[in-house]
Amino acid sequence: MDAVLGGLAWVRIAATIALLFPSLAIYRLLFHPLAKFPGPKLAAITRYVEAYYDVVCGGQYTFKIAEMHKKYGPIVRISPYELHVNDPAFFEKLYNREGHWNKYDWAYDAHGTPLSTLSAIDHNVHKHRRAAMNPFFSKANVINRQSIVQGLVSKLCHRLDDVATNSKRSHIKLGSALGALTRDVATEFLLGKSFGNLDTDDFRAGQDMAKITEALRSGIHQRQNESNSPPTVVGAIMDSDLPPAEKTAERLSDEVITVAGAAFETTAYTLSVTLYNVYSNPQILQHLRAELFSAGLNKRETNFTELEKLPYLTAVLSEGLRFSPALATRMARVAPDRDLVYGKQRIPAGTPVGMTALLMHIDPEVYPDPMRFDPDRWMDAEARKRMDKAYAPFGRGTRICIGMHLAWMELYMAVAAIVQRFDFEFDADAAKDVTWVSDMFTIAKVGGSEERGQSLSHRLLHPYEKLLWGLGAHDAVASQGKWQNAFNASMYPEDIDLPSAATCTTCTFGQDFSNYWTAVLFFRARNGTYHQITQKGNVYFEESNGGMTVYYIASYNNTTVTAFKPNPLTRTNETLDMPKEPCPAGIMSNLRFPTCWDGVNLDSPDHASHVSYPESGTFEGGGPCPSTHPVRIPQLFFEVIWDTTPFNDKSEWPEDGSQPFVWSYGDVTGYGNHGDYMFGWKGDALQIAMDTNCNGDRCPELEYQQIRKGNQCTKKPTVEENLSGWLEELPGGAQITDARGKAMM
Repeated sequence: MDAVLGGLAWVRIAATIALLFPSLAIYRLLFHPLAKFPGPKLAAITRYVEAYYDVVCGGQYTFKIAEMHKKYGPIVRISPYELHVNDPAFFEKLYNREGHWNKYDWAYDAHGTPLSTLSAIDHNVHKHRRAAMNPFFSKANVINRQSIVQGLVSKLCHRLDDVATNSKRSHIKLGSALGALTRDVATEFLLGKSFGNLDTDDFRAGQDMAKITEALRSGIHQRQNESNSPPTVVGAIMDSDLPPAEKTAERLSDEVITVAGAAFETTAYTLSVTLYNVYSNPQILQHLRAELFSAGLNKRETNFTELEKLPYLTAVLSEGLRFSPALATRMARVAPDRDLVYGKQRIPAGTPVGMTALLMHIDPEVYPDPMRFDPDRWMDAEARKRMDKAYAPFGRGTRICIGMHLAWMELYMAVAAIVQRFDFEFDADAAKDVTWVSDMFTIAKVGGSEERGQSLSHRLLHPYEKLLWGLGAHDAVASQGKWQNAFNASMYPEDIDLPSAATCTTCTFGQDFSNYWTAVLFFRARNGTYHQITQKGNVYFEESNGGMTVYYIASYNNTTVTAFKPNPLTRTNETLDMPKEPCPAGIMSNLRFPTCWDGVNLDSPDHASHVSYPESGTFEGGGPCPSTHPVRIPQLFFEVIWDTTPFNDKSEWPEDGSQPFVWSYGDVTGYGNHGDYMFGWKGDALQIAMDTNCNGDRCPELEYQQIRKGNQCTKKPTVEENLSGWLEELPGGAQITDARGKAMM
């Protein structure tokens, strides 16, 4: 009888379950307060959909949510209880500092640190805990203690320098090195003592998080027993107005472990993403180095306040953070005491509503071509205002990352120091180390620098010479009785000692008295008159009086480089033709000089045949020099910016539809564009730069000269010739010619 009754009980239980789940599904689909919101039906019924994508598929639910938005629109029901929004217009409404905002308890219960500020669900609990730490993490306190970051960044650079100089093709796990930096910064800043990650051979102290966690716990107990210890986050909490229950060892342990854990790998990953993209884009690297050099930061230890003022460095870091926000997961917020409104839809009070920073950061409506690493997008003030509304690398609102000022300082100082000292060559799979593939609360990637390193090569990075070149009769070399368009063919290098003859230099380095020349560009109007095009300062050299940017680039493959001998005279070959449409920002002319020398002649009758380009390949690729010119010399590279914007009105261009720009010697094709160079470095300064891998502050032999001082170096014209305004003919009566030099007019 009992067995029969027991069997009937199980039948009733099974029947109840069979009725309960369909009833629950019907309720959630049709009668639940969120039933009106679009989304997958199965996700509205059960959380097992999210569990499948995050547990079975490995952190893929964020990607699934992105797919949902494409199908269902900007607001989607992603679970029985939660909504997700992907709309920049709603971002500032959800993450603001006004009102009471709780966290979604379900999302933070599994952190393992329930007593930390990060895991505080209630708005007021979070507010009070955070207030105790705010002074410690304030920007003022971070700046006051910036010597911690400066010292550890310097240590990292010394370690990298040792690796790079010990062998010609050094291999290093860059991710590990950057992780060691951020762990040492975090532990010294938080607990007053670095754990010495940067001192280990493989940049990995302790090998696992367990030992770091134990060290953090030991540091807490040490602080509780020592009144004269360095400033620490533990001390900040202990000295605060929080009640004793908030100062227990258990809560302090949860707090420090959470804060330190957040500081360890998130900043290191951002550094990896940023440096990989900078070194993978030569133009970005070039502009960044030019800005740092122009600011004079290569001669001394960098200061956070100064670095913050550099617009391009800030743009590079902003773009790096766009691809690597602190959290990969959605940030759900709960307004417990009021309804929220999205468009015409009312969201019931108490509903968890989340948005995902990384999905916002790749919204093409906000960030055109979002998957391209493009710092220039941040250089436009209006565009930046628009993007900032959907930008949250450290979160937003009352829960914004408390350690963001320390993170910013690490990013500024580490990137500024590394790009001025080192070059990196990444292996073919390096992109996987900076590719987001899953949401593990923070970003997870395919591989990782722990499994596969990046190769590090060290070469000369000094070549960021900024030259201020006077036009026309101000050309000290070309003024030989009348205005010239090139170096005078009768000039003999052995008869001219530029360093001795010169009294000042317009160059960035005080030892450089070389002469650099390129032809002048003119605009040819529809009526046949000509107007000289003004040279303007290159990017980040805008305060200069026109001029060109000159690069001395050493070998890319650690081959021996011989600096120019005194007074060599060279001219480059032709370039490509002129633009046929107006250029919104002007025209840049680039001239790359030969990189192979015959080793004997300082000049030749044509000022060119004593030097040569590589026999095959390119200079950048390590192409071999021909046997006739076996000595490899630095790549000399001119950049000149011509401000053609005043002549962008096509109604003023020639009626026959031809392009209107002409070089001062009459060439309208652009094929004859060339530059001239006469060596004028004092003593062996340039050779020292080549031999010592000179790079800014690592080259005390070179004297840095501020741009404003170079602007004061001028030469009185020796020939009076008015080149301003509209001219009836080109200087010297030069005739318009075609690519073969044949007169066209």
